Amino acid sequence: MSCAVNLLPESCHNAHVRAVHRNVWTGILVSAGLLVVGTWVALRASDHALGRLGRELNGLQLKQSELDRQSTLATRIRNDLVSQGRALCALRQEHALPAQLLQLARTAPAGIVLTQISTNGSGRAGPPGGTQPNLLRPPAASTGRPQTATAATERTGRVASMRGYAVNHDELTRLIEALQHISQWNRVELLRAAREPYRASTALAFQLECRPPEIVP
Repeated sequence: MSCAVNLLPESCHNAHVRAVHRNVWTGILVSAGLLVVGTWVALRASDHALGRLGRELNGLQLKQSELDRQSTLATRIRNDLVSQGRALCALRQEHALPAQLLQLARTAPAGIVLTQISTNGSGRAGPPGGTQPNLLRPPAASTGRPQTATAATERTGRVASMRGYAVNHDELTRLIEALQHISQWNRVELLRAAREPYRASTALAFQLECRPPEIVP
């Protein structure tokens, strides 16, 4: 049989227990404080991040609004350009005179000088007295065949009358050949060609009439 004798006084044992409890509670309080401080720092960082993201979102929304406005404006401009292109395409199909004049300027011989070009829908046959119709004033309303003839003239093209001077008959022949290759001016009729004095020399004055194939004089 053995026995143990506690040589330490009771007060020392109690002080040791209190020190252990105090160290435990100190660790718990320090951990709790650190946790609170960390949580506060995390909340502040989250607030800053949320504020920055909110500002970026507002900026992106403003940019999106500007892009939507520009897209709407671009769509409107595109629609206007498409409608203008369609109108221009229809005008070029129905009125070939600009293209004909451009081709004439490109293919006319160098020895030709045109002094007058006029277009109408009926060639030499005009109103009584030999006057040409006024192209700036719309025709009077009528019914029956005159409207049909006018519509047919617009579809087939107009008759072009040309006056000018040529240095010789060869240049005039080249002009007639060039006109015969222009659409709706395929039938070229020489109405007049005569030598006339001009300055110290002479020039070949001519008058031509260009007709579409469908129009018969």
